[in-house]
Amino acid sequence: VNGSSENKTVELGNILTYSVVVKNNGNKAYNDLEVKAILDSSPFDIIDWEKIFDDNFGQIKKTNKGKEIIWTGDDIDKLSKLKPGKEVMISFTVPIKSYEQVKDANAETLGDTKIFNSAEIHIGGESNVEIPPLKSNPVTLNLTSNLDLEAKALYYYDDGTPIGYGPY
Repeated sequence: VNGSSENKTVELGNILTYSVVVKNNGNKAYNDLEVKAILDSSPFDIIDWEKIFDDNFGQIKKTNKGKEIIWTGDDIDKLSKLKPGKEVMISFTVPIKSYEQVKDANAETLGDTKIFNSAEIHIGGESNVEIPPLKSNPVTLNLTSNLDLEAKALYYYDDGTPIGYGPY
């Protein structure tokens, strides 16, 4: 995410750039690959799913772990048959909702929001052998907030009328 596989913080209104690289380091070709990017924004969904930009038009699917974007050979030719030494890079952008879009959300829930990200590669093909999916390391994005605190002393008469303010 944004050129790093490390956990990091993000702010409302940011645009995240994702890259998933699939490389065949083996000596045989793999057929019918399916690549999944799994994004789970919880406890509050801050991803603006309507504005995702993906040149490869992956399918967005809701799951019990958030949502997935799925690419197959129908979307990217090289996923139909990935030859030895070849690679496929899938890039897409994901906008985070703006303050205006989430201003009515519960502040505590919004403050605890994280985006959990991972990718999986499923290998299909002619063989009957069940190959478990290859999984990436997870990347967690924490939502930051802008906190602005100010302290000042106010002085009042006994009846509650303000006198002024200043140093204590």
